[in-house]
Amino acid sequence: MKRTVIITIIIVILIGVQGCSTDKKTDYHSQINEYIKQNDSIGAEFPRFYHIGDKYAVAASYFGMFIFDTEIAEADAYVDLKQYDCNYFQGDKKTIIKVDNEEKKLYFYNTENDEINGQIYVLDLNSKEIYKAGIDARNAEYYEGFTEEQDFLAVLDDAGESIKSALNQYITLEKGCVYRHDNMIIFAVADEWRISNLKFVFLNTDTGEVKELPIMAR
Repeated sequence: MKRTVIITIIIVILIGVQGCSTDKKTDYHSQINEYIKQNDSIGAEFPRFYHIGDKYAVAASYFGMFIFDTEIAEADAYVDLKQYDCNYFQGDKKTIIKVDNEEKKLYFYNTENDEINGQIYVLDLNSKEIYKAGIDARNAEYYEGFTEEQDFLAVLDDAGESIKSALNQYITLEKGCVYRHDNMIIFAVADEWRISNLKFVFLNTDTGEVKELPIMAR
């Protein structure tokens, strides 16, 4: 299978509502390593998934946003949210991440006191181009197929034997919330509370196949 290319988004800030070109493709592990040099802690909580759909899944934390191709359970792109001042996941100022109904565009921006604070950015999920959005982005129709967060042990208790067997290997590890979409269970785990140990797990409930996507190259 051809290795999926991980795209690092490099933004060129332009005046007005204009596109920002993606002119460099590289392995995102090198950028994550820059965070680890300063602080290897996962933070107060594991990355949360802000969207899971038929085409894409999107997880984010203060150290970046990860976009996955759900059809093949592979990493598709990484965005360094700090470059856009959109890495707030606790407190009164919060970064919002939404995907449109057709899974073509991803919107990210900050809110404070339930009001949009600052610029709205749009990521074209096909081209991986990022650009500034106009005011009409506030009225966009967003994807509503996202399932609620679930506790790992609750999912384990309700699972059939084959799924229980697949999940049991993670029972002693640090874990984030579990997310379900159609025939897929997705969650993040680490054997220590460190970014360098973090990996995303995709479990196909039809086949029992498990795919692990570590943040750091092994």
